[in-house]
Amino acid sequence: MVICHYNNYVERQPNCTYLVHLAFLCANESSEFFLFNTEQEEALIEDLAAQYLLTLFDGVMVDEVRFLQTETTYGQAPLYMLSIHARCPHHIFPASSQKIAMLEYSIESTVGGILTELFSAVYVEEVEVQFVPVRGEYCA
Repeated sequence: MVICHYNNYVERQPNCTYLVHLAFLCANESSEFFLFNTEQEEALIEDLAAQYLLTLFDGVMVDEVRFLQTETTYGQAPLYMLSIHARCPHHIFPASSQKIAMLEYSIESTVGGILTELFSAVYVEEVEVQFVPVRGEYCA
């Protein structure tokens, strides 16, 4: 299911789409954020990430948020793999590959900071932003 979030203050027509892929490893050793109801946690993470992405783009369509518990050895805190895939329509084309790298860094530090509020430790596995020079699809 695709969940759409739109910036109600932007009235410009999107000219391109950014594909955002985030992957983090999250430890839940002493955190109060427990993964008892995965759907509820996925919805919370999606909402927090989408709110931040809306500060960068005209819209956010979250295609997937997934939690997977990884294998751990005895005595280690459980690690959870968190991945987020989103399409973000926007009216501005990137000026250069350096601008995309700065965008990736901004997303990594901010979403990583949000996750450190929820988990005892957060490790960045991958943050990738791809630019697609076609108009984004909007949800009806």
